[in-house]
Amino acid sequence: MKKIKIFPKTFLYTLGLMLFIVGTAHLLLYLFIPHESMDVTIKASEQISFSTDVNVAPYVKQTIADALPVSLVCCIIISIVCSFWFSRKITVPIKVSR
Repeated sequence: MKKIKIFPKTFLYTLGLMLFIVGTAHLLLYLFIPHESMDVTIKASEQISFSTDVNVAPYVKQTIADALPVSLVCCIIISIVCSFWFSRKITVPIKVSR
């Protein structure tokens, strides 16, 4: 990497760091999906009551699993744009001062 100029080095470093953070966050979201059930109680009057236990974990897990690919793609695009912008803002003053 010695022969690569300063902008590509900075861009690759910041992009790698951002992608690592994005990947770790998405992995943690997928691994720590809540596994809880929900208790639903309906009381129409004092004499009539209906109570049930709904297991919402599969629905929550499926919703998160469906949203993660879209979220990951959006985060990768944002990471690329921010890395490019950040690298330009850092390297332009260095190039001018040379």
